[in-house]
Amino acid sequence: MAKSCKTIISVLFSVSLVACGGGGGGADGSAALSATPDPQTASEVDSSANGTGHHAPVPTGSTPPARIPDSATTTLSFVYDETARFNGPAHIVSDAAGNLYVNDFFNQRIRKVSASGAVSTHPAAPAWRQDLEIDAAGNLYALEGDVIRKFAPQGNASELATLPEGQKWMTMDATGNLYVLVTNGTQGTATIFKVTPVGEVTTAFSGEPLRAASSRAIAVDADGHLYVGSFGGDIVKIPAAGPAFQYALVGGEVEDLMTDAAGNLYAAWGVYSRPSPGYCMGQPTCEIRVIGAAIDKIAPDGSITPLMRLSEQGDGIMTANQMGVPRLTMGSAGYPGQSYVYAAFGKGHAIYKVTPSNYLRLIAGAPGQSGSSD
Repeated sequence: MAKSCKTIISVLFSVSLVACGGGGGGADGSAALSATPDPQTASEVDSSANGTGHHAPVPTGSTPPARIPDSATTTLSFVYDETARFNGPAHIVSDAAGNLYVNDFFNQRIRKVSASGAVSTHPAAPAWRQDLEIDAAGNLYALEGDVIRKFAPQGNASELATLPEGQKWMTMDATGNLYVLVTNGTQGTATIFKVTPVGEVTTAFSGEPLRAASSRAIAVDADGHLYVGSFGGDIVKIPAAGPAFQYALVGGEVEDLMTDAAGNLYAAWGVYSRPSPGYCMGQPTCEIRVIGAAIDKIAPDGSITPLMRLSEQGDGIMTANQMGVPRLTMGSAGYPGQSYVYAAFGKGHAIYKVTPSNYLRLIAGAPGQSGSSD
């Protein structure tokens, strides 16, 4: 969506830029870890804010992530699959059995990463999908244009609901209700719709502080409270009862949100450099550059812990622009009884786990190599 010219200053990445025009951040991301990590000690890249060399310092007032060993290293059950390839993994969800499901955007397919690390293609028919969710029974729900489609584990498809035209972000609560944020810049509207498991559509929330020009990304917690991110970095909380209010502020454009069972909120966000429309008109290509990518954990008391920071420099690994901003899920894949953050990086065509020591551990795909093989 078009934006007015503005100066964005990011203390997290120690850079300033003038961003004029351009569209919102897409499903990008990539990362280059070791090309052939050992199956039991898969290569880790230090992605914490107080890491060793290629990350900006933790901003004043925030809590540095703990620098502790990854206790799960010796019991890692994922095996790096040399053959698996993705092409723009845009969204990721997990089921109770520890399987990950990925919206493999440019392949127009849904891919499954099992708890043992095997990658397969879901039988759902090829289609462009904007978002993905999964319920307790293993049914997948995908946004395809204005339609929400439901896919049974066997691949059988049905149309659950049709929503108004606009940009869309989706989340699901513990009882299987979907909440879809729909923004329409032309009409100047931003509305959250509730879609029940049987396809009934009602309006859950609309109006201030949601804005058609800036609202993006949505999550719901175990108590039914909704969270909506924005282009400006603020995150609005919409309680199940009571007025909405600004809950947190992060350092860039919010691209994805999720919650965990303990009530923590996770935000994936980025800082972008957008060329002016006039410059783009005279150029064969017009790249929107990612100059910073991050994942933050926001506790119920509002305190923020940085989980990942990537800058323009890279210092031996791929840069923030090559990595991009990930999409997130919370899962136990490979670690029964435990939960970790898993991230899909679209530009890098690979899936990662954020370890307890805030490293990125390669799970599936080949960093920087696109493809479609299982």
